[in-house]
Amino acid sequence: MRWKPAVVACFALVLAGCRSGALIVTCPVPCAHGFSCVDGSCVAFLGDGTSSSSSGSTSSGELTGTSDSTGSSGGAGSSAGSTGSGSTTASSTASSSSGGSTAAGTSTGSISSSGGSTGAGMTSSGGSTGAIASTGTGSSGTTGSSAGSQCTVSTLAGNGVRGYADGDAGTAEFYYVFGLAVDGAGNVYASNMGNTGVVNGIRKVDPQGNVTTPALGLPAYVAAQALAIDHAGNLYVADDTNYCVWKVAPDGGGATVLAGNGTQGFQDGSGGPQGSAEFRLPYGLAVDGQGDVYLADIKNNVIFEIDPAGNVTTFSGNGNYGFSPGTGGPSGSAEYNSPASIAVGGAGQIIVGDQDESCLCALDGAGDMTVLAGNGTYGFVDGPGGVNGTAEFSRPEGVAADSAGNVYVADTYNNCIRKVDPSGNVTTLAGDGTAGFADGPGNVAEFDGPWGIAVDDAGVIYVADVDNARIRKVVCP
Repeated sequence: MRWKPAVVACFALVLAGCRSGALIVTCPVPCAHGFSCVDGSCVAFLGDGTSSSSSGSTSSGELTGTSDSTGSSGGAGSSAGSTGSGSTTASSTASSSSGGSTAAGTSTGSISSSGGSTGAGMTSSGGSTGAIASTGTGSSGTTGSSAGSQCTVSTLAGNGVRGYADGDAGTAEFYYVFGLAVDGAGNVYASNMGNTGVVNGIRKVDPQGNVTTPALGLPAYVAAQALAIDHAGNLYVADDTNYCVWKVAPDGGGATVLAGNGTQGFQDGSGGPQGSAEFRLPYGLAVDGQGDVYLADIKNNVIFEIDPAGNVTTFSGNGNYGFSPGTGGPSGSAEYNSPASIAVGGAGQIIVGDQDESCLCALDGAGDMTVLAGNGTYGFVDGPGGVNGTAEFSRPEGVAADSAGNVYVADTYNNCIRKVDPSGNVTTLAGDGTAGFADGPGNVAEFDGPWGIAVDDAGVIYVADVDNARIRKVVCP
């Protein structure tokens, strides 16, 4: 995604691996479905855990060549569709498998399989929604999900022109849209960043796509990285410039600092602008049914809990930069590797998207952390979750949860929207891994840098499509 280095330099300094002490070697293009990014190259893995190369030998680098390599495919994802095996020619323009999808070398042709949905760049009748990257190499036999063909993607608001203009769905303009939240009436609130001189940068989009800039009572400039709305209609804003969390009362009731005294630091304590609590980089935000706010501080590598009075405690994470499931609290063993997003599920379970670890974490009421989905490998693979599962993400920036316990993920570097069920099984709802813009069925729709994500009470998903300067809408049966 072309914009990311510049955006990171301005807003977060984390996405391209520019965090202190960490360097992430990313691939030059997003890896196709079933491939993993290893040391800057897209590598396809067979069911025995080895990578496939043109000579049939094991390799950890880029896979190229013209000869056949035969392996047991389908090892990287098996939650939906059948697992197939077969021989793949790395330079062919079309290949076939008996169940899962097989991505062929630098091929731009189609894939035919015996069971499922129709995906982008492929033809199937039931097992796969994976995509073939035109610049990808190697072969893969992962099986995907047919869920993408059942969802429909449309544009709620934004004409694709980067700017600032209120108006109807076709004339409204956004610059960089990051955080999203949706209220009980179906109104979407979006943080608009990057415009010089914008009063507060938070826009309101009604269900018909009409965009306005509401008077919220915020100061002249607020870097609204993330948003959340409680059942009473209060809007919460994670401000990564003023190092605080704002609470905005509904219907023009004004804005107050809930927690964070404006000093960049790491400190539990009392709330309000004169309180002792300090944050380093507020980044992800969620609120539960009791009015407790959860804040993902991406630089302190912790999750803070803020009670309705503004008092702040470290809920999960000991502040070390690393990754380890474990117990909650400031002295616990749980560690994070850049927690970027957070959501509260219907049963009160808290979900954290760890950006650099490319996984989703589940937190219980004590802050104890386990891995819900994502094995820590950068890639695009549907399948079972858990730390030992096969599902893979690539730097997810947004998470949302519905009342049934399903989690929806803006998988940013994969340019797609994923779904994680309560058991951790991952499927792809929309997007084929290609950076672009296209509305339509989920398996042919395209995104370019999906970031913030929200879901309403009816299960409709809203996505901040950053590089397309639009807010997208995903409806699934």
